Amino acid sequence: MENAFFNFKVIQRSLVTLFLLLVFLWVIGFANFLRSIPIQPPGDIVKSDAIIVLTGGSRRLEVGITLLENDKAALLFVSGVNEKVTRSDILNLLDGGKLPKSTKFFDCCITLGYTAEDTRGNAKESLQWVRDNSLSSIILVTSNYHMQRAYLEFKSQNPNIKITQYPVSNGQFRLSSWLIHSKRFVLLFLEFHKLILTNLRAYCCYP
Repeated sequence: MENAFFNFKVIQRSLVTLFLLLVFLWVIGFANFLRSIPIQPPGDIVKSDAIIVLTGGSRRLEVGITLLENDKAALLFVSGVNEKVTRSDILNLLDGGKLPKSTKFFDCCITLGYTAEDTRGNAKESLQWVRDNSLSSIILVTSNYHMQRAYLEFKSQNPNIKITQYPVSNGQFRLSSWLIHSKRFVLLFLEFHKLILTNLRAYCCYP
């Protein structure tokens, strides 16, 4: 009886210690994730073969077209477009279609992808388009909090592609305001755990 009781206490202490260790690692990981969210886009962008914009956040497409207008790439691919959205709808979103040359760019340089439903699908859809066009370098445009996971998905599916990250902030990104705003905090909380799952899948499923 004494040994059984002793063993139970040892197991209980071990479980508590393991739980506290996991909590500590989670806190460190979450803090590192928050610290790694880019605040500003890179100042100098090297010209690439194409720009890839992932839908799902405000200003992403506008930033992508601005990069195209500034001759940072010759082509632009928009991944994850809703099947009901047309070219005219997108033009109307872009400052009422008033962005310089945006209409002309649609005729020669912009392609819409309609098959992706999540970040993994964004990478699959975009990289297929990259292969179809024999491209080797891209500028990846997505929200700043989403960039780490998106970059990992792209690199996991094609480690040879050169990716320049261009994070987009929705307004002036202040981490302190995001942490005290419930909906924004939940968004960061969920994104962190999605990033963990993406890392696990990349480790287990990709060479």
